[in-house]
Amino acid sequence: MASGLQELLEGIGLTRQEARTYIALHELKESKAGEISKKSGIATANLYPVLDTLIKKGLVSFKLLNNIKVFYPVSIEAFNEL
Repeated sequence: MASGLQELLEGIGLTRQEARTYIALHELKESKAGEISKKSGIATANLYPVLDTLIKKGLVSFKLLNNIKVFYPVSIEAFNEL
């Protein structure tokens, strides 16, 4: 399923890393960057710029818990704007 979803996300304009990151975060529901990195297979150092891009696109958001960013995917309606 993830590969089909990845193809769909890439088809609407996400990069491969953005798609992998979004899928990992969607499966995790909400998570810190280290956990997303492990799930997606993308190094943490490379993950932060990808998360920033997904935030700018309105597909990911975050909250601060004890001064630590916890990321979560936004609702699927955000894809309508892409």
